[in-house]
Amino acid sequence: MAEPLSCSLNALELAVLKPDERIGIWGGGPAGGMDELSICDPSTVHEFSGQSTKTAYTLRPEDVGLRPLPFEHIAATSNLTTERRRFLGVLTGRGYQGCIDFTCLNAEAALYIGEKAESITKGVNMAKEAIASGAAIAKLQRWVAVQSDDPEQSLARLRSELRTALGPAAAPLT
Repeated sequence: MAEPLSCSLNALELAVLKPDERIGIWGGGPAGGMDELSICDPSTVHEFSGQSTKTAYTLRPEDVGLRPLPFEHIAATSNLTTERRRFLGVLTGRGYQGCIDFTCLNAEAALYIGEKAESITKGVNMAKEAIASGAAIAKLQRWVAVQSDDPEQSLARLRSELRTALGPAAAPLT
């Protein structure tokens, strides 16, 4: 069974963030599951302290106030344009509710391990608020500006992508 190995590998990846406190995640789903929290099925979570498991538990979407969804609601498509639009829809909170919930579910683990949320279950509301308040898309805007040799041109392209993905009523970037 791949679950323990994947949990261990995931924990090692997150050890870079917090060397003495790690978390390993294995989400249920098709083809044996996924290496992230699952909105489709229960997920196994292992919290490590040092070299040993501090606690292990099952986390269900319902445990954090989310409705389980079929995998098809979050599955990647083979179309880059569709994925780009879906990504922008998630960050702006417009449409793709299953993907928004999936994103918030996994953001909670990062917020928890980064000590921004008291528990792994409290980060969902923080993630939802970041999307609803516009903080998530504002963070993307800052990232685009910093990563570009020509921030104005890159931000203009992002605005264009937002209009294409979300329609002319897409909120202007600040």
